[in-house]
Amino acid sequence: MTSKSLQLLSGLKTDLTNLSNEAKKKFPTVKEAVDKCLGRIKELEEQKGFQDEQRLEAISTSEDILRPFLLSCDSKNPKMTILAVNTIHKLTVHNAIALTSMSEIIQKFSTLAPTAEEPIQLKVLQGLLALVSTQTIHGKDLSLIIITCFRLQGNRVASVNNTAAATMRQLVTILFDRASMEYRYIPEEDKKKRALEVDDSKETIVPKTLYPSASDAYLLILDICNLTGGDPPIWLIGLDSYSKPFGLELIDSVLVSHTHIFTEIPEFGILLKDRVCPLIIKTYKLQTDFPCIIRLVRILHSFIKNFHASFESESEVFLSKLMKMLDPHNPLWMQTLSLEVLKSLCENTSVMKSLFQSYDMAHDHKTGKIFKLVVEAIGQFADSMFNWESLVISRQNLAKPRYLDLTHAVEPAVVNESYVVCVVIDCLIGITNAIAKTTESGATNEDDRKLAVAMITSSSQVLLSSFSLLLEKATDEPIIQDLLKAYFTLINCCATLGQSGPRDELLNSLCKFTTPRNNDISTPLTSKNVFAMKTLLNIAHERGNVLNEGWAVVLETFRQLDRILNTPHKLQLSTGLQVENVAENLNIPSPASLDLLFKSSKTLDNSALVFLMSALRKISTDAIQQPGQNRVLFGAGKMVETAKFNVHRIGIFWEIVLDHFTLLINNKDPNIRNFGADALTQVIALALAKKGSAHPEELSPEMKERNDVVPGERTALDMQTEFLETLETLAKSQFPEVREKSLQTLYQILQSTGQDLTKAWPLVLSLIMTTAVNGDRHHIPIAFKSAQLICSDFLSNLAVDCLALYIHTAGCYGIQTADLNISLTAINLLMGIADFIATQTPVSKDSPRDVITNDPQSLSFAPLWASVFGEMKLLGSDARYEVRNCASQTLFKTITTHGGLLKDPTWQVCVENIMFPLLDAVRASVSSASDEEIGEDSENFRMLVHHTRNTASKQWHESLVLTLSGVVRVFKTYFFILKTLPNFEENWRKLWEQMVISATQPVAEISISAIGLMQELLLAHGSNPQFSKTLWDISWNHVEKMSLVIMEKGSTIPPQTLNALAKSLPILYEKFQPQFTSEDWRRLLRILRPLLLYPPEIEGQISFIQESVMSLLKSMPIQDEIFPAVMVELLSYISFSIGYTYKNKITEEPSYGYSLTKSYLPLAIPMVLQVENLFKDATPKLKTLVFEDVITVLGAAMMTKFSSYNSHLWIDSVENFIRVVTVGLDPISASEFSDLKFNLIWTELVDSIEGFIFQVERRNVPMGTPEIVKRDENLDVALVRLLAREMITKSEKVPLMHERMIDVLLEGTKLANQNREVVSEASYNNLFALASVDPNLPGDIDFKMKIAKMACPKMMHRCREVLVQFIEADRESGSLPVARSL
Repeated sequence: MTSKSLQLLSGLKTDLTNLSNEAKKKFPTVKEAVDKCLGRIKELEEQKGFQDEQRLEAISTSEDILRPFLLSCDSKNPKMTILAVNTIHKLTVHNAIALTSMSEIIQKFSTLAPTAEEPIQLKVLQGLLALVSTQTIHGKDLSLIIITCFRLQGNRVASVNNTAAATMRQLVTILFDRASMEYRYIPEEDKKKRALEVDDSKETIVPKTLYPSASDAYLLILDICNLTGGDPPIWLIGLDSYSKPFGLELIDSVLVSHTHIFTEIPEFGILLKDRVCPLIIKTYKLQTDFPCIIRLVRILHSFIKNFHASFESESEVFLSKLMKMLDPHNPLWMQTLSLEVLKSLCENTSVMKSLFQSYDMAHDHKTGKIFKLVVEAIGQFADSMFNWESLVISRQNLAKPRYLDLTHAVEPAVVNESYVVCVVIDCLIGITNAIAKTTESGATNEDDRKLAVAMITSSSQVLLSSFSLLLEKATDEPIIQDLLKAYFTLINCCATLGQSGPRDELLNSLCKFTTPRNNDISTPLTSKNVFAMKTLLNIAHERGNVLNEGWAVVLETFRQLDRILNTPHKLQLSTGLQVENVAENLNIPSPASLDLLFKSSKTLDNSALVFLMSALRKISTDAIQQPGQNRVLFGAGKMVETAKFNVHRIGIFWEIVLDHFTLLINNKDPNIRNFGADALTQVIALALAKKGSAHPEELSPEMKERNDVVPGERTALDMQTEFLETLETLAKSQFPEVREKSLQTLYQILQSTGQDLTKAWPLVLSLIMTTAVNGDRHHIPIAFKSAQLICSDFLSNLAVDCLALYIHTAGCYGIQTADLNISLTAINLLMGIADFIATQTPVSKDSPRDVITNDPQSLSFAPLWASVFGEMKLLGSDARYEVRNCASQTLFKTITTHGGLLKDPTWQVCVENIMFPLLDAVRASVSSASDEEIGEDSENFRMLVHHTRNTASKQWHESLVLTLSGVVRVFKTYFFILKTLPNFEENWRKLWEQMVISATQPVAEISISAIGLMQELLLAHGSNPQFSKTLWDISWNHVEKMSLVIMEKGSTIPPQTLNALAKSLPILYEKFQPQFTSEDWRRLLRILRPLLLYPPEIEGQISFIQESVMSLLKSMPIQDEIFPAVMVELLSYISFSIGYTYKNKITEEPSYGYSLTKSYLPLAIPMVLQVENLFKDATPKLKTLVFEDVITVLGAAMMTKFSSYNSHLWIDSVENFIRVVTVGLDPISASEFSDLKFNLIWTELVDSIEGFIFQVERRNVPMGTPEIVKRDENLDVALVRLLAREMITKSEKVPLMHERMIDVLLEGTKLANQNREVVSEASYNNLFALASVDPNLPGDIDFKMKIAKMACPKMMHRCREVLVQFIEADRESGSLPVARSL
């Protein structure tokens, strides 16, 4: 590949050849130089080992190569000159010209250019530019180049003029680029040093501190200013012609492209201040032609834009100049130029910020409020535009170029007024955007934030006024949209910065454009209305976070829009023509758009949401105070929607919602009131249902990123208490529908989120309970559904204290009287609670009945048992028959089911505070219950009942039976657990007392049940070894007490009760008699006594219970130790039956007796036989013990002959008396009784026989048949015989009784005159036997002789009396027979 240097040489050879051909003979010098040059080129081509750099350097240092071309420049031959200039340019581009040759070349070009032809001038300009571009040229050479270019720029030939101008611009750029590059490489220390030395160099034209390139640039700008201002040049000496517009243009280009030089290099800054600025001011005053003005305005623009911060005073002056150009007396094109500059500045945020900081926020008060002045100037101009005739605000058909770009024009173009309006709009929008960007940076920079606030304060009024006027007049949709966008931007800024005043004013202004005039819904909408609606919606959607109090204005407009959008209407385009069916084209917001707005509220931050809700509250409050309006509840309805979409952070606006809906709920209008109740309860239910957190799809990306967590923010679950307090308040409302809604909402809450409730449970339960206590028939079922749901699903969620409260709540529903079924179901709830508590009570794995007593959970749940039982106890004494019976059954079923889990303290409470008090309460109610029949007209009538339950008392009887049965069942089932309680014996005693009281009731149902329970309880545990003697005694003592009470109450005790007892006692006897002690037997006798003596139902007949008792007595195994007691009891029965007062001499127990009643005589008969049987089989010792009492009672029983002759008792008594005496006298005689005792016994015997045989006063014996008479005589004879043959013969130890017994026999002999000849005869016979010492009589001979000696005289005396009486009677009777009764 050919190197660049060889290519250059080849091109030179061609150029030289052409030049040689042109020179020929006319220019021999040139010809000669050409030849010489060609020779040198050949040498260079033939030179081997040269690199390009070496060869180029050889070319540049060779005078022969450049010489022909320089000579050609002086030839004045156009072709040769062009060829020479072109070749020099080529060498320059290849850097093949030595610096030493530069001055000569520049001089040649400078001389050649002014007079040369156009092509040569163009080539010269091209060559000069190449020289400056490729070589470092300074001083006079550079100034000569610039002078040459300036001169050519003044050429009348357009191409030369334009090329020279372009070359000059490039030269200026090159010079300043080199100055900038030069300054860049200066060490920082030198820069600082030079900055300090700047002042010392002011006296020189060019500061000494400047480096060469900088000096060149400095001198260039200095002379441009001199020449433009009409002053002679300092550096460009000799430049006699100069275009001022072009000079201004160069100054502008430098200021634009090399701003940093003037700000970084102090010398240039001074130059700018001292020369450029005065030039601008001078030119502004003197020039009025368009080319200069337009370039001057451009310089002003560049200066203000680039140097306002460094040259504040100058910038202030220049801005003032620009604003003066807006004066109405200035031509419109000048105003337009000023507006375009202001537009450019306004659209530059950094410039606007800097201007405001430098001037408006300056604290030295030396500068004016430039920013404010600029805004006001633009605003004033905008106002003035509305004075123009036929003003049309439109961007349509507007040319795009700016007037500032018309630098080629000599005269100003015609200005389109619409364009001016658009520029004004752009200025205002630019200011708005500048404020917006400052506001945006203010989010992270406090200084910028303060700056933005101040900018808004200074400009908001003007901007608002201008935007409002412009939007009012605008008909062009693009402009309308631009203005509305500016509204949006400015409102956003005000809202973001908290500038409530400007924000609300802007919102108010914008809102006016959203609806037809006067909010007349019959007026068609315009496209402007539609766009304004969209803008307002966008503001609410996108910038709702910063609207704050502005929400009130926005929402009030939305309320009007809602009314309008829900009204059929036509649309009107901006032209004013009504057009139908253009809704789709204009995309009119629909009611759904408003709904979407409130749905998007979930993207608002917390404070914005609060402002939104507050504004809605205000709108709703205002609306309800103006009746008659449509959709008066718009605000309240949107509050509900907003709350639904933001339930995950309801805590931040809850107070607002609560306050407003409470106001609605208390409104007199039922529709508003119902709406308020529905809304508030819906919000609460939804908040808790969503568990206080938003679903991921409902969150914006920003919210997802930060997870919407704000320190201190409360979720719905955190506010459970407040929500439920609200429902509780609603439940106390004076309006039934509000109360009903609160209860329905509570049920919904429990269904949806009951498992998440924690702190709110006490309030939930309180609300439900309060309804039960104070609610009416309609509300109680609603609340009870919640109570049921809690029991079925949420018991495990309740803490112990809440469980206790729930137990009480269930009890309250049992007590309420509005609904019987609810009361019954509430009892089942209590049982369900008990089952739950049981599942929470840990038990031992080894023994399921052993509760782990040291388990904390077990300890915490222990008190709940008492609560459950306590509520059931209260219900167990309820006035309603069905409720109390159900409660009682449930109570005891629960206790028996879970009793194994109860600890001793709980058992003690259960027994002493639950079961016995319940029993007492039921018993008290039984006593006070009415006997009035419950019929359909009765207050207590609920359903048809059986006649056995048709009175309150009968129903209470059943309740008492159920209650007592339950208590006994508990004691029976958990006897061994209860036995360990400290007060068990006392409780056992209470239980038996209750059974005794019940068993002795005059109501068969109660008493029979009690007797059965006694039997059941004793059979269950009476034979158990752990059944202590104390418990045994308590039990049987109460059985004894029962029998005594039965006897005392007499006929009030139903026969069924006695029959039940009669059936029960043998069963108990059969079960326990093997383990009876003597004391038990005695107690049994005491138990049987009243039962045996209970009056029979039919007089003269033995009752069933008497038969049972007698049967039991007969079956008793009589042991020696109880024989006396049994005998005393039998004798007592006989005494009671015959009305004899028996004085017990056998035992220490007091005897008892009653007046004779024929009803009991049949009872005595078997007793007499039983006595004889027992006595017969008794030991001698026992016989001697009971003998006296037996003969005494039997003797008394014999006497019933004279009161109840028809009874067989006296007969049996006589017979058994004879038998007892017969078998008893021997052990009596053999006993060691005292003489007194013997005498007492024999006295009793004699008295009994004497009284029976010789009874006179009480004789009431009817005449019977011969057989009966004979029977009676035989009994008397048997007694006489007993006296003579048994008593007298065995009375050795009672000598005092011998004579009396003989006397009795003697008296017996006298009974013949009483028609008792048989008895009299028997008496005579026995006396004769005694007197004759009959060998058949028992006893030894001596005793019999002793008796005979006593009887014989008496007998003889009696015989004498009889004979004397006979003789005398015979004498007196005459022939009649003597009477047999002697």
